Amino acid sequence: MNRFDNMLGEMCSIDREAAKRGWLNEMHPLVKLFITIWYICVVISFKNNMLTGILSMSLYLIVCFLMADISLYKCLKRMRMVLFAFFIFGGANILFSGDLYIGITGALGFWSKGIMSVFAVYVLIVTTSIDDICEALRIIHVPELLVTVIMLIYRYINILIKETKRLSESYFVLSPGQKGIHVKVWGQFAGNIMLRSIDRAKRVYDSMNMAGYEWRILSGNHKKYRLGTGSIIWLLIWTGIIAAFRIFPVFELVGNVFVG
Repeated sequence: MNRFDNMLGEMCSIDREAAKRGWLNEMHPLVKLFITIWYICVVISFKNNMLTGILSMSLYLIVCFLMADISLYKCLKRMRMVLFAFFIFGGANILFSGDLYIGITGALGFWSKGIMSVFAVYVLIVTTSIDDICEALRIIHVPELLVTVIMLIYRYINILIKETKRLSESYFVLSPGQKGIHVKVWGQFAGNIMLRSIDRAKRVYDSMNMAGYEWRILSGNHKKYRLGTGSIIWLLIWTGIIAAFRIFPVFELVGNVFVG
């Protein structure tokens, strides 16, 4: 199994995890979307040197990982490229800071905020299907065309990966012994991928139109969601906790109680 098969397998695995039964999975998608956005906004509002406050925000992630039985190993594996990018950008604080202590503190704060934001998005992805996320966007009246574009981009990622896999296999059959694609054909290779993907996507779109698909989805046709008591309680609790952790140095106050 090559890396393209691994990518397709990971996408299918994430879809299965989002579709499984569970209290957090079955929660109203709008509640999960709102809490995720609220959490990220609060996390990035901390200054990089406020490490205690930033780390206190990990409570939400710990609870979600435990309640939804989310694998930390899979999370790190799937999001490794994004986390690596945060690591590189955070390291710039150390290189370009005049003071080593301030640079290290700033880097640690930047890394912490980046990791927590990525983890929060990951929790949303593995507990909420793309259809449910799009439905939450419809509920808050995001333009239907934009929602449909988001949904189709996600669906067409599979097409792009499959076309890239086919071209790669053809290239290595015609160029045996090469460990990678030669730099001279990168432009031609990328162009062929784009043209083949567009052609494949057009055929999929034509099939959807023949089946009666329209991007304007009437409000009475899509899935109905009920904002249950559990979802409301979850929303109120975590909105309050996240706000409290941002306003008050909770970890420092608790530490002073025990030390005192």
